[in-house]
This record gives sequence, structure tokens and C-alpha cells, in this order.
Amino acid sequence: MQGRPHISINFIGVLPAERGRHVGSNLLKYAIKKADEVQLPIFAEIWDQKTVHWFEKFGFEVQTVRILSEKEGITAYYVVREPKFNMASPSPLTPSTTVLNLEPPREDTILTSENNTG
Repeated sequence: MQGRPHISINFIGVLPAERGRHVGSNLLKYAIKKADEVQLPIFAEIWDQKTVHWFEKFGFEVQTVRILSEKEGITAYYVVREPKFNMASPSPLTPSTTVLNLEPPREDTILTSENNTG
């Protein structure tokens, strides 16, 4: 993501006894909902084609494919899902908007306000 603010999914795992109950899908949907709320893309590194297809069902797109070892057949897929614009969401978070700068009021405005109220 080259320094761009984003959410990373490092791991989603479901116990074998819980598979087929949409636990993994619900976890991913929750992450997507939160990413859309703050208008940030989601990034994940995936190591098998089956999981790539699963992520694609949720709107992720393969950005880069890297063959890490031809001999051992290890390939990494880098997938990204851009946020869906939501009118109820705040504007996209960027380094300039994630910091809230508060300054104390000027002394002359405090005195003026006190004089007008009392």
C-alpha cells in the first residue's frame, strides 16, 4: 500500500468444528464494515488460490502476485478492497485528518465573551 493509510488483515482462522457456519465470512464482513466507516482500504496477503477466490467474493481484487519459490510452488497474492463510499461516513482518513489539533482560545476572546454575558 506504499505508505497509504489502510487496514491490514493478518489472519482469519476458523476452528474445524466451526467451519461451514459463516464464522469467517462474518469476521470479514465486520472488518469490511469498519473499513467502510472510516473510508480506508483493506489489504491482505494470501498464500493459496482458494482463499483468493473467497476474498474476491467480498470485493477484494488481486493487486500483485509474487512467486516466492517456484521449486516449492509458493505464491503470494496481495489483495485490496477499496472502501465503498457511504454518505453517513466521515471523509476519508488521511494523515492530515487523523490528527485533531486543538488550540486554547485567545485571551482577548475570553475576556470579550465574559463581558458580554455578565
